[in-house]
Amino acid sequence: MSEPLLSVIIPAHNAESVLGEALGSVCAQKTSFPFEVLVSDDGSSDGTAALAGNWPDKRVRVIKSAENGGVSAARNRALDAARGRYVAFLDSDDLLIPFALESAVRALTEQKAELVVFGFALENVDEHSMFDYVAAERVLDSVTDYRDAVLELYARNMLNPCWNKVCSLDLIRRNGIRFPAVPFGEDRLFCFDLIAAAPRAVVLPYPLYRYRRSARETLSTRYLPEKFEICLSIDRRIEELCRAFGVPENERRPLLNYMLVKSALSCLTPLDSPACPLSRAEKRAAVGRVIRDPALVRCRTFPRDCGRAFRLSARVLATKNVTLTRWMTRCIRLSARLFPDGFRRAKHAYNA
Repeated sequence: MSEPLLSVIIPAHNAESVLGEALGSVCAQKTSFPFEVLVSDDGSSDGTAALAGNWPDKRVRVIKSAENGGVSAARNRALDAARGRYVAFLDSDDLLIPFALESAVRALTEQKAELVVFGFALENVDEHSMFDYVAAERVLDSVTDYRDAVLELYARNMLNPCWNKVCSLDLIRRNGIRFPAVPFGEDRLFCFDLIAAAPRAVVLPYPLYRYRRSARETLSTRYLPEKFEICLSIDRRIEELCRAFGVPENERRPLLNYMLVKSALSCLTPLDSPACPLSRAEKRAAVGRVIRDPALVRCRTFPRDCGRAFRLSARVLATKNVTLTRWMTRCIRLSARLFPDGFRRAKHAYNA
């Protein structure tokens, strides 16, 4: 096989039941250039490695790890092994839209850019519904361009995931960009470093990726004790990025407040999951730590079009009342379970 122009990285852990569809969506891509697919098996105990290793398309390579080191370690191993000029990411349970790779690489080469950011479709596999995250088409090659784009990309969740981007592998390596070893938000921190380092980037205004989720997964059910601290570090990092690009305080503050409050809610709702191991007293203490954190207390202004449901949630958090907050998070979980479509519309009101 000729040297690949692009390396597609798929981290996989016990993904035997879904990996085939992901691989099929990659190998079916029609491109004018050669590419390779790196399945980074992260200590799977099922047939993930065998499925990828026996895949009939010889462009697929398997990178095995005996231990489950997490998605960051799996992606970093594949980055070290990648041979392409460019790199793309795909999660093992998602799909690439036809011609995604050709569209992304063409934009990079035509614009002589090192990073392309494209939209994605959030697919609810239970309801067979789609919600598109897209932003305006633009080329970013100056601080002014980045200043005008960074808030829109962040608001529309297009800065957060690594899989809606294709970038130069040299950009990653010469800047020492790695996925950090954290259990949440690793792709956001990686992408913030990417956007800060890229001298020229392209934004494509249409979805090229299908991010598939069940209605049962609209709220995280896994409690992570360090999640809010990671959310705060993400908030500090995007604040630094906005300052570096010269985004005025009065423009960035409402949106960053909005995103931090949403992050806080994502930390609080898993406390009501039956899988949460904390006692009732420990849950109340955890809620108290979040709602009384100075960074969250300072969140008072929000975008005008963020939606009534969000504003009500923010007002409840602002009371700093643990009992009232616990009642609210239970209502959020209940609404997500009983009225998933309405919950989705409320959750994404700002993105609509």
